[in-house]
Amino acid sequence: MASTKEMTNDGFSADKIDEHVWLGDLDSSSNHCVLDQLNITHILTVLDFEPSIPRDDHRIRKFIHAEDLDEHNLLEEFDSAYEFINDAVSQQKNVLIHCHAGMSRSATIACAYLMKKYHLTFKDAMERLRSKRNCVYPNMGFERQLRSYEAQYLKPSNEKSLSIEYKCKLCRQVLFTDVDLVQHLIGKGRFDSQAKSSAYKAKQNAERKEEIVCEQELFTNQPEWLTDIFDRDTNNGEIDCPNSKCQSKVGRYSLIGEKCTCAKWVNPAFHFHWSKVDACRQEKNSEIERILHQRTSLVARSDE
Repeated sequence: MASTKEMTNDGFSADKIDEHVWLGDLDSSSNHCVLDQLNITHILTVLDFEPSIPRDDHRIRKFIHAEDLDEHNLLEEFDSAYEFINDAVSQQKNVLIHCHAGMSRSATIACAYLMKKYHLTFKDAMERLRSKRNCVYPNMGFERQLRSYEAQYLKPSNEKSLSIEYKCKLCRQVLFTDVDLVQHLIGKGRFDSQAKSSAYKAKQNAERKEEIVCEQELFTNQPEWLTDIFDRDTNNGEIDCPNSKCQSKVGRYSLIGEKCTCAKWVNPAFHFHWSKVDACRQEKNSEIERILHQRTSLVARSDE
């Protein structure tokens, strides 16, 4: 069967990745002859600059400002991009998603679209995407954001409750669950100068060839209760327990990222301290937990 390019124009540098949806580069967005031929009425641009638009342009457009950098936060754009694409598709309209090369930024948006539409894992969505456009390759920061998106949308429907809750060690307030964890592979290279035995750990990691998931630190997606606290000047700060009677320092956040003790850069970083939290089976010993929580609240009131 002929490819989309063969059926239309050898110079068209986009690929059809789903019904009504194409993924391409900057050149494809300006190939108006083929865009008209394919009846592409919507264009979603993901670039660090807004390209010029012809004066007689009749297409519906959405622009997302994004740089192809690991630390750029594209995750916050996934839902609005999905709505733009889905609105067009639901009306049987055709959409082109593009960035500069159609490999990283726009591919990340396309992958998130497939994940949400078909309830796919990151791995399955990426395999599906690459079967249509084999050059797609999101940078590592975007890949981490897609994996976070997977955790958000792929909670098992047959699971009545989550298996692990992470609680404030002082007051027993639930901070997050195992679904909220952000995992990363152990890094290689130098460690923070303050990390214990950093030189020895760095040597071990540099010699390690297989890929192993890091279990040294606790990083999560942004907890729902952690809102409107960001220091806009520094984009980092302390994370306090949300229990107003406790407010123990349970971790740190950094919107520009933080290096794990394994030497891997995590971005954005919501980092909880193992010494400040307990991992507990959900709903286990609930009566004991209730008494402990009540006792902590009484102690807090007596200190006021």
